[in-house]
Formats: sequence, structure tokens, C-alpha cells
Amino acid sequence: MQETSKPTTAGILNIIAGGFGAMGWMVFMIIAYADYIAEGGEISEFGDFVAIAVACLLIPALAIVGGTFGSNRKHWGWSLAGSIGAIIVFLPLGIASTVLTAQSKREFE
Repeated sequence: MQETSKPTTAGILNIIAGGFGAMGWMVFMIIAYADYIAEGGEISEFGDFVAIAVACLLIPALAIVGGTFGSNRKHWGWSLAGSIGAIIVFLPLGIASTVLTAQSKREFE
């Protein structure tokens, strides 16, 4: 079968979406934490913010991992999962990535 640039393009879109998602969540958590402290919250509850931040970074991390697999044309399932994660963090890039990943299933090992 002829190789196309669809998996590579989908992988790059996943990585970009995951990067934007990770940066967005980090900025959001920094602002939320600063606001919490400004309103008189106790610094001893910092663990709650860390737990939320880690949980919110898992989906962008999935998009980045899926993008890496997609770019290498390996593990189609992981690549598709990364594309779905990219939909959650950055809708336009995620939809394009998911379509390209689904269309290129036969190009994966």
C-alpha cells in the first residue's frame, strides 16, 4: 500500500493540540491557585491543586503520546486515542487529527 502523509500530519496535529492543552491547563491552574491564595486560602491545601493539575494534564499527555505513535505509524489504537484526547483539549485540531488517523488505519504496523 502506498504511504501517504496522513498519519504524520495527524501525529503533528496531536502533538500541537496536546502542547496547547498542557500549556492552557498549567496557566489555568496557576491563575486559579493565585486567586485562591488571594482570597485567603491556606497554602496547606496545595496538594488539592496539584492533584487537579496532574489529572488535567493526563489528556494532553495522551494526545502527545498518540501523536508520537501516529507520526511513527505504529500502534493505531494509541494514535486514535491520542486524536480523541486532542478533540477534548483543542477541538479543531483534534477533529482534523481524528479524521486523518481514521482514514489512514491501513498504513499502521
